[in-house]
Amino acid sequence: MKISSVSNLYQTQEVKKDSQKEYDNYSTFAEILAVNSTQSIYQTQQTNSVNTSPYNKEETQKDYSSYNTFKELRDIPYEEAKANYNSIMKRIEELEAKELAENTFEGTKGMASTSTRIQIGTAVYSDNDKLNKALYETLRGIKDPLDSQVMNSELQSNLENYYHGYTTKASFQIDEETYGKEIPNLTRTQLSSINVEDFLSKMTSTFAKDYEEAPSYVKNQYKAIVDGYSLFQQSYNQSKKEPFYA
Repeated sequence: MKISSVSNLYQTQEVKKDSQKEYDNYSTFAEILAVNSTQSIYQTQQTNSVNTSPYNKEETQKDYSSYNTFKELRDIPYEEAKANYNSIMKRIEELEAKELAENTFEGTKGMASTSTRIQIGTAVYSDNDKLNKALYETLRGIKDPLDSQVMNSELQSNLENYYHGYTTKASFQIDEETYGKEIPNLTRTQLSSINVEDFLSKMTSTFAKDYEEAPSYVKNQYKAIVDGYSLFQQSYNQSKKEPFYA
């Protein structure tokens, strides 16, 4: 799934002044968005998983020491990732240390590490197993790690706006209703309370319409969102057919 450069119209959106990140290596606002969102999303996932996830139990888990790339870890199905969360995160940390030592980084813009960490984190993101699986399999289905992370940023922004009652808009679009506001990350309880079917219905109908009406210079961005929610819909529909195992 190709996500092309965001137009100059949207590149005017401000980057937080207190950021210490170096942006010279990123050529589009979509890439900057993906990097900017990573820390807050990861912090939310860490907060949601610590002491609240059943997968923090000390138990025998699969050994992933033979997995030598982030791509291999991203290909792990949801149920396996959920059952072996700690072991997979341990292997991610080992591969990250290896990358730093060798100064070589996997994936587009070196985003394989980040996209893998975020994807695996969605396996224990909330107490709503169907939401977790839909998020996880959506990211897993997008093979390019940068594209996956951009879609993840979109999903997180949409979930937050939906929960707080804001109008549905693409995250790269300047929204007068929320511009300048710091929308808090959702807690585990808040995420678990989301009506996934209603969320999906609103997102798919809104972005399908936005895609049809979008000018050519942002058509590809909306197409990427529509394709991402198509994956989300397929994963969610599949999860409803399956029994839940705690």
